[in-house]
Amino acid sequence: MKSACAILPCLAICALLAASCAGTAQFEYAAAPGAITAYSPLPGADAITVLPFLDQRSLRVLQPADTPAPPAPPRDGSFALGWIPFLPCAWVNIATPEAENAGQLATLNRYWCQFPRELALAATDSLRQSRLFPEVRYADSIDQATTPWLFQGVITNTDYRGERITYGLTYLIAPALWLVGFPDAVSHNRLDLTFHILDRSTRKPIWTFHYHGTDYLVHWLYARVGDDASLYPRLMKLAMSAVAYDLNLKPPVFFGNL
Repeated sequence: MKSACAILPCLAICALLAASCAGTAQFEYAAAPGAITAYSPLPGADAITVLPFLDQRSLRVLQPADTPAPPAPPRDGSFALGWIPFLPCAWVNIATPEAENAGQLATLNRYWCQFPRELALAATDSLRQSRLFPEVRYADSIDQATTPWLFQGVITNTDYRGERITYGLTYLIAPALWLVGFPDAVSHNRLDLTFHILDRSTRKPIWTFHYHGTDYLVHWLYARVGDDASLYPRLMKLAMSAVAYDLNLKPPVFFGNL
């Protein structure tokens, strides 16, 4: 009996460590589920260049207090809250999950993603699949673009919320439940973007589209460890599907079809 009592705390500690043992993960758009529908080319459309997205996540703190979605702080909460009895979970809210100072997510130590570049490359791939434009290029800056039209997105929100479920029992006892199959964590991903098609000569938008997406997944000790940020590519693919649909449904006015 004494040996069993000594083993149980060790198993609980091992479960706690295993719940957050994943090292790093990265943005993987090609592996995200879903496909981009191919449409007929837009009337009058010419080649288009995709530029790195603009990161305006930090500007949310400047929004007025009566906005529908008040800005979240860069980070709040702590997984250390899991040591407090009777709290059902410990949590963190992180505005920039890829930032070096973001620290540990629910089951992941580090998420590698350069959102402005990764999302732009994802948009390039999806626009090519949509066949809406005769040619889709990518350029690192507007000075490198030679096409008459530019495609650019604005990143306004990539909030991550992670929860480690303790069932009010703290980390001393909750890992025993994880060992027998209870969920140990939940991850929420949010992606808010604004897309523009710009006339390169004037740099003014001729088309704008807004996308707001959220999704979540549940982690178990034996499944989905390290998948904390895996929903961002899926949300981006949904965003680009919506972009292609809107462009096909309401084509912007290009010079060629005035």
